[in-house]
Amino acid sequence: MDQYLRAPENTNVLSSACRTGTNQQWIVVSNMMVYLDAYSAWAAPYAGQPAPWPHDTNYDRAVAAQAKMVEAVQYQYSKVGNTDCTPMPYSDVRCQ
Repeated sequence: MDQYLRAPENTNVLSSACRTGTNQQWIVVSNMMVYLDAYSAWAAPYAGQPAPWPHDTNYDRAVAAQAKMVEAVQYQYSKVGNTDCTPMPYSDVRCQ
Protein backbone atom coordinates (compact mmCIF):
# COMPACT_ATOMS: atom_id res chain seq x y z
CA MET A 1 0.00 0.00 0.00
CA ASP A 2 2.81 2.41 0.85
CA GLN A 3 4.43 1.95 -2.56
CA TYR A 4 1.08 2.43 -4.29
CA LEU A 5 0.49 5.69 -2.44
CA ARG A 6 4.02 6.92 -3.17
CA ALA A 7 3.85 6.03 -6.88
CA PRO A 8 3.56 8.91 -9.35
CA GLU A 9 -0.06 9.55 -10.17
CA ASN A 10 -1.67 9.76 -13.57
CA THR A 11 -2.14 13.52 -13.81
CA ASN A 12 -5.26 12.93 -15.90
CA VAL A 13 -7.13 11.22 -13.05
CA LEU A 14 -10.41 12.59 -11.77
CA SER A 15 -8.82 13.98 -8.60
CA SER A 16 -5.25 14.89 -9.40
CA ALA A 17 -3.29 16.35 -6.50
CA CYS A 18 -1.91 19.08 -8.71
CA ARG A 19 -5.41 20.13 -9.87
CA THR A 20 -7.64 19.40 -6.90
CA GLY A 21 -5.30 18.90 -3.93
CA THR A 22 -6.66 15.38 -3.52
CA ASN A 23 -4.71 12.33 -4.64
CA GLN A 24 -6.84 9.72 -6.47
CA GLN A 25 -4.66 6.95 -5.05
CA TRP A 26 -5.67 8.01 -1.54
CA ILE A 27 -9.33 8.00 -2.63
CA VAL A 28 -8.90 4.40 -3.84
CA VAL A 29 -7.27 3.35 -0.57
CA SER A 30 -9.90 5.04 1.58
CA ASN A 31 -12.71 3.45 -0.47
CA MET A 32 -11.01 0.07 -0.15
CA MET A 33 -10.87 0.50 3.63
CA VAL A 34 -14.58 1.39 3.72
CA TYR A 35 -15.39 -1.67 1.59
CA LEU A 36 -13.32 -4.03 3.76
CA ASP A 37 -14.93 -2.66 6.92
CA ALA A 38 -18.41 -3.08 5.39
CA TYR A 39 -17.62 -6.59 4.21
CA SER A 40 -16.28 -7.54 7.64
CA ALA A 41 -19.41 -6.14 9.32
CA TRP A 42 -21.54 -8.31 7.04
CA ALA A 43 -19.41 -11.47 7.19
CA ALA A 44 -18.41 -11.53 10.88
CA PRO A 45 -21.77 -12.67 12.29
CA TYR A 46 -21.78 -15.66 9.92
CA ALA A 47 -18.20 -16.85 10.41
CA GLY A 48 -18.11 -20.62 10.47
CA GLN A 49 -21.61 -20.95 9.03
CA PRO A 50 -22.14 -22.46 5.61
CA ALA A 51 -23.12 -20.15 2.78
CA PRO A 52 -25.33 -18.64 1.52
CA TRP A 53 -25.44 -15.83 4.03
CA PRO A 54 -28.43 -13.50 4.22
CA HIS A 55 -28.54 -10.26 2.29
CA ASP A 56 -29.20 -7.75 5.06
CA THR A 57 -28.42 -4.04 5.42
CA ASN A 58 -24.75 -4.85 6.10
CA TYR A 59 -24.66 -6.73 2.81
CA ASP A 60 -26.22 -3.76 1.02
CA ARG A 61 -23.57 -1.45 2.53
CA ALA A 62 -20.79 -3.78 1.38
CA VAL A 63 -22.16 -3.92 -2.17
CA ALA A 64 -22.47 -0.12 -2.32
CA ALA A 65 -18.95 0.32 -0.92
CA GLN A 66 -17.60 -2.13 -3.48
CA ALA A 67 -19.17 -0.14 -6.31
CA LYS A 68 -17.58 3.09 -5.04
CA MET A 69 -14.21 1.37 -4.71
CA VAL A 70 -14.38 0.04 -8.29
CA GLU A 71 -15.39 3.47 -9.57
CA ALA A 72 -12.47 5.12 -7.74
CA VAL A 73 -10.06 2.63 -9.31
CA GLN A 74 -11.52 3.24 -12.76
CA TYR A 75 -11.09 6.99 -12.36
CA GLN A 76 -7.34 6.34 -12.33
CA TYR A 77 -7.03 4.94 -15.81
CA SER A 78 -10.16 4.81 -17.96
CA LYS A 79 -13.04 6.74 -19.43
CA VAL A 80 -16.03 6.70 -17.08
CA GLY A 81 -19.09 8.32 -18.61
CA ASN A 82 -18.02 11.74 -19.87
CA THR A 83 -14.89 11.75 -17.71
CA ASP A 84 -11.76 10.62 -19.56
CA CYS A 85 -9.01 9.59 -17.15
CA THR A 86 -6.86 7.82 -19.71
CA PRO A 87 -3.22 8.09 -18.60
CA MET A 88 -1.21 10.73 -20.39
CA PRO A 89 2.57 11.05 -20.56
CA TYR A 90 3.76 12.56 -17.29
CA SER A 91 4.73 16.20 -17.41
CA ASP A 92 5.36 18.63 -14.58
CA VAL A 93 3.86 21.30 -16.86
CA ARG A 94 0.41 19.71 -16.36
CA CYS A 95 0.66 20.41 -12.64
CA GLN A 96 1.34 24.13 -12.94
